[in-house]
Amino acid sequence: MPTELKTGVTLAERFLVLEPLGQGGQGSTWTARDLTNESKVVVKVLSLATVEDWKADERFRREIAILSQLSHPNVPRVVDAFEGSDGQTYLVQEFIDGRNLLQLLEAGEVWSDEKIRKVLIDVLQVLEYLHRHSPPIIHRDIKPSNIIRDTTGRHVLIDFGAVRLASTSATTVVGTSGYLAFEQLQGQAHPATDFFGLGMTLIHLATGLHPHDIPSHRGQLQFESLANLSPKVTQSLRWMTQPLVEDRPQSVEQLLDFRPEQLLDFRPKESSALVHHQPRDLAIRPPKHLLLVVALTALAIFVAAAVAAVLLLM
Repeated sequence: MPTELKTGVTLAERFLVLEPLGQGGQGSTWTARDLTNESKVVVKVLSLATVEDWKADERFRREIAILSQLSHPNVPRVVDAFEGSDGQTYLVQEFIDGRNLLQLLEAGEVWSDEKIRKVLIDVLQVLEYLHRHSPPIIHRDIKPSNIIRDTTGRHVLIDFGAVRLASTSATTVVGTSGYLAFEQLQGQAHPATDFFGLGMTLIHLATGLHPHDIPSHRGQLQFESLANLSPKVTQSLRWMTQPLVEDRPQSVEQLLDFRPEQLLDFRPKESSALVHHQPRDLAIRPPKHLLLVVALTALAIFVAAAVAAVLLLM
């Protein structure tokens, strides 16, 4: 029989369960104390009560396998992973002391351009690390509740339950509505998929509105007038949330090198170059009245020459 997690239960003779952090239809997350060093940790376990949960178990085991390979200051460290005597699999990670961005938003925090930039840079550092793996590791579920700001101001990316390698295919749609990129509906995942989720997250924070509540046109959120952001951040978010994956930045490096004028309302590159790179004509032009005098003089000379030619023929 599966172990019923509750306060006071000890797992693997090492982790003393403290209190619940979250409960869902497929499992639960609890805080616990590591009895070997008295540190606080997070324990995640799935509930395998129904046949449908086996797909979730597959994703959970993939999450453990991938997380166990990672070492980044903005990703919770894996402390342990084990199968209990009840046959259930447990994942234990370091505890991040802080609140997630959705909690901060709901508590009334105002998201300035500077704060949005800080989240953007912190999470891009994680994505650059994940995406440079071979094959790239795609988070697939970036949203406000999956980013924690700790007590030092660092932003940590959590919940890798939807994680996938970019080279593999999927038949199950995983992600959260409002932050889900269009290609995910077709079982695809690319580095640009994570940029879409991060862009939608930052738009949610900057406007205070869920993506579903923001007007859109041809799949593009019309958020500019709803947020107080600098032109560069605004255009970066617009680029990150393009409907088509090929229209988004393809790497963190490309995004960080971005200049807002590159978007140019997505006009063809050839016309973009003509509009923005054609050198200005700095030649000194004579006044218009002077041009008129020159033209009349030339006409008079022409008429005089014509009259002279006629007289010679007479």
